[in-house]
Amino acid sequence: MEIYKKHQLIASVSVALFIVYTAFILLAMNQSVYKRCVKDYKPITAEGVTVSEFEAVLCFEQLSESFRRFFHKTDEFGAYTLTGANIKKIAGLKGYYRMAWVIAIISFVMMINSFSILSKRRLYKPFNYGSILAGGLTALHWLILMKAKRPVLAGVRAMILHENYDYFADGDLLKTMIPPEYARSMLLHYLLLVFILSLLMIGIRLFILYKGRPHRF
Repeated sequence: MEIYKKHQLIASVSVALFIVYTAFILLAMNQSVYKRCVKDYKPITAEGVTVSEFEAVLCFEQLSESFRRFFHKTDEFGAYTLTGANIKKIAGLKGYYRMAWVIAIISFVMMINSFSILSKRRLYKPFNYGSILAGGLTALHWLILMKAKRPVLAGVRAMILHENYDYFADGDLLKTMIPPEYARSMLLHYLLLVFILSLLMIGIRLFILYKGRPHRF
């Protein structure tokens, strides 16, 4: 029985980590939040250049695509070039994105391995436990963000709480093209993703139980 208790714990933690970090990956892939926020933020002027909403969205899409390339250096912003300072700033954010991928993959492998053992006893409650734990991890991450002194996390905190994007440097259009409410909207979208993924995990457990129930003939 000890081995089943061990793997219930591993499966629960793996489910929680998978939810939290997969939500972060999906958030990085999202472009709809920017498109919605930028509608009331035009025209955008900086460094003597005026950018339309259409061009801003196009630049953001190209930056987003470049950001998601795991080993690619992000140095272009549509038709514009990022300053060296902002290339480093984005690299700091990208480090967390890469970490999210690594943790999500590892947690998925551990989850599959543990459930392959737990399935012998039809022990699927870790889907529920992990979903609840994901909420706790999300709250813990928020607490860490509020107390963090690292430049990247402190910069993200300022974006969310104060609509302050001074984490990014002047010298290109990047900081100016970000709508004030963008970071806060992304946070709300992230929480929604965590909630949806948690419901999905609970749904998987219910589906497995439903498909495995004894049938009467």
